[in-house]
Parts: sequence; C-alpha cells; structure tokens
Amino acid sequence: MTLVLGMELPALLTGLGAMICLTAAPMCRDRQAILLVQIAAGVFFAAHYALLGIAVAALANLLGLVQTGAALFAGRSAAMTRLGYALIAAMVLCGLVFWQGPISALSVIALSLLALGRMQTNELHLRLLLLAGGFFWILHDFIGGAWIALAADIGAFTTGIAALFTMLVRVTIEWRPAATAGMPAAA
Repeated sequence: MTLVLGMELPALLTGLGAMICLTAAPMCRDRQAILLVQIAAGVFFAAHYALLGIAVAALANLLGLVQTGAALFAGRSAAMTRLGYALIAAMVLCGLVFWQGPISALSVIALSLLALGRMQTNELHLRLLLLAGGFFWILHDFIGGAWIALAADIGAFTTGIAALFTMLVRVTIEWRPAATAGMPAAA
C-alpha cells in the first residue's frame, strides 16, 4: 500500500520516528540525553533510508550511530575519543568516495559539524556545532527534495535555537503587590 507521500507505511513510520527524535534531541537538558536521543534518531533514519532503498544514506547513518556511541564514552576513555574523531575522518572519506556534486559537499560539511559537536564535552559547544550542522542539512535536504528529513532538520534547528536561548538567557518574573490607596509607596 503506497501512501499519499509515495512511501510504504514502514518507510513513512521510520521517517516520522526519526523526525520526532531529531526534533526532540535539542530539548534534552544534558549532553548524554542529547546523544541518546540522537542514537534513536540515527536508528530510525538508517531504517528509513534502507526501506527507501538508499543504501549509502543508510550506511552513513549507521556510521553516525557508531560515532555517537563513541562520543557518549569519549569523556571517560581516550580510546573512544580517538575512535570518535577517526570516525569523523571516515565520514568525510565516505562523502568523497560517493561524491555526487555540491549536494555531497553539504552532507559532508553537515556530518562533520554534527560529529565534531557530539565529541564536545562543553554543552554550549555541542549545541552550537549541532545547530551549524543542522543548517547544512536543511540546505542539503531542500536541494535533494528529502521532505521528511527537511521537516526533521527544521524541527531540530528550531528546537535547538529555543534550547540555546533558554540556556543563555534567564528571565525572572517577580510578583510585586500593588500599592494600596492612601499608603505611601515603598522607595
């Protein structure tokens, strides 16, 4: 059964799962939670692309899953840190091997920025690099016509901006009782 978007139900559902996870990841409060939700998004995207028959994208997402797993343990293990950075180089190499023109450049830049962001232990640096990578994915998916991925990237970028704003800007709301008539106002 082909749905309105021209996809089979499993491909549509995995794409929607990826969209939900990718959009939710920036809303997480700490690095570990962000990375765990990104792992879930990567699993959904790998399955989505595999179901669509786009093997290179499915394999790239699997490589991203391994890199995200290494990033989870990078702060505690020098070997995982080295593996995480080595996988960034592997992602760039894959992009060059499967080069398809300017759209490939966008995906290589996006993958590299996201992977580099995941390796950061500083949450601000993590969020800034994820936003930068997300911007390049938005361009990539718009040019490539990957509409579910584009919606997911726009959602992640929007929630990422909101999360960064709440991280950097604090608003305090203070209740002050109204001055009563006949009583002098406090100075």
